[in-house]
Amino acid sequence: RPLWMVTFSFLPLAGILFAMSCHASTECKTLSWSEVTPEYERRVEPFTQLFANDVLTALKSKIAGSGTPLELLDVGCGTGGGALLASSLGFSPIAATDVSESMVERARRRAEGSGREGIECLACDGQNLPSEWSGRFDCAVAIFSVIFFPDPARGLQEVLRCLKPSGRVAMAAWGDRSETPAFQIFRDAASQVVPDLAPKGKPRRITGSKESLSALLAEAGFEHIEVIGPVTHTLLLDSPEEYYLRFALTSPPSIEMISKMDAKTAAAFKEKVEELAKIRGGQPDGSIALDSSAYFAYGSKPASFL
Repeated sequence: RPLWMVTFSFLPLAGILFAMSCHASTECKTLSWSEVTPEYERRVEPFTQLFANDVLTALKSKIAGSGTPLELLDVGCGTGGGALLASSLGFSPIAATDVSESMVERARRRAEGSGREGIECLACDGQNLPSEWSGRFDCAVAIFSVIFFPDPARGLQEVLRCLKPSGRVAMAAWGDRSETPAFQIFRDAASQVVPDLAPKGKPRRITGSKESLSALLAEAGFEHIEVIGPVTHTLLLDSPEEYYLRFALTSPPSIEMISKMDAKTAAAFKEKVEELAKIRGGQPDGSIALDSSAYFAYGSKPASFL
């Protein structure tokens, strides 16, 4: 059978494609995140947590001095790493939300296992948050989440509604292709091996920049906007094969693309990915190290917001 069927023999491919393409959508009903969640937690979260720490630490410093615990909304919480980090930094209580029920269930189990109190995990649509949350939170974060929504401005407007007057928001967005070399190898390998299947056009997300994020927050109704970046961290993986698996098991466009290859082509594609990973990020010990950068945007809800 085709190599992609062997590679993903432990994952129901159709369910993955459906669920992952719907992760940020308001219209899809997730079906198979239970199959993908462990791979996300293992392969994606460790890298995004580096940026989450930057965002949350800076957010806390911007609103320090209140003397009381700060209630936090985490939109697009994934498997809960950001919520746990926020709790360790003193944010409490925390409402962590994601459209994926299995992601939220994993976040809930991790919160319970950590012994930390005050973390509420709820599966809900980030573009349609609970009506009773209006004016509830002191601050909110959307770390690599709202940028994937079908309507990012609408998602941020929901965040605005849920904040108290003068409440603060912080969001993170990946930079453009030149600023995210760790994410470009699959695209470049596909252009060489399977040009007809290679991704075309812009990424399926908002690309972070000082201009784009300033405009997005302003459109949603925030004021006192500040954008920081690019902020760079290094994606570290044990081997070229681990680099391949990091994206082959967690990136919906990559999963879909590989599913369309026959065995010979899939093997050639995997070989090219690993070759490029060695060329661009290979280390003397055989590991891979590649940088990617993000932008962080902060804003405030108007004090006079009605």
